[in-house]
Amino acid sequence: MAVLGVVSEGKTDFDAIVAMMHALWPEIEDVLPLQPDRSRTFGGTETPGWTGVKQWCGNHRQWLPAFLGAGCGQAIDLLVIHVDADIAPQVSAVEPEDPPSSDAEPWARRQADRVRAVVREWLAATEHRPLPHQVVLMVPVRQTETWLYAAHRNGSSVVEQHSSPTTLLVQAGLLTAEQVGHPKDAAAYREISSSFGEKLGTLCSTCPEAARFRAEVEAVRDSAGAGG
Repeated sequence: MAVLGVVSEGKTDFDAIVAMMHALWPEIEDVLPLQPDRSRTFGGTETPGWTGVKQWCGNHRQWLPAFLGAGCGQAIDLLVIHVDADIAPQVSAVEPEDPPSSDAEPWARRQADRVRAVVREWLAATEHRPLPHQVVLMVPVRQTETWLYAAHRNGSSVVEQHSSPTTLLVQAGLLTAEQVGHPKDAAAYREISSSFGEKLGTLCSTCPEAARFRAEVEAVRDSAGAGG
């Protein structure tokens, strides 16, 4: 049995992450929704979005290894920390960069790398104090909705350049305008996320950042002896 901890911007992101993890690491049987945490059991907050993730990181960065060891009552084999890459203009001092009309992969990688660097700062990670090996950052370009669309509609990486992936989901008939509104329809998102895991091949061939995330999760899984 393996234990998964999830720190995410919101509930719909959480459901997508869990669907992916069950495909990548079938031995995961226990999932801890650490942030946003409605129960407050594990020191999370009810604050959604990237600001809630930042707050969680700040609250746990000094004792993260101990937290993963048994700080929440049980050891965590994999901790996924999620924020969307579209927060880059809000959290990074680097000048915003418009996506190119072609060859989007280098642009997408830069967006993700900028946000990943910021999350490491939130966790006080440095070259001499790296993140614990159980921690994997998930930074979809531009949003988790981008990955949901790419998984269900095989296409080119141009999907990462689209400024409104929720619009793509609606245009494709995967969700309605009401379901992607505020608040999001959690049940509708959960339904399209349920098949997320089985579509990982399509997703990773379309979105390089998804392929990086899968590889990093697999490395943690294999180091825990669950691979094979």
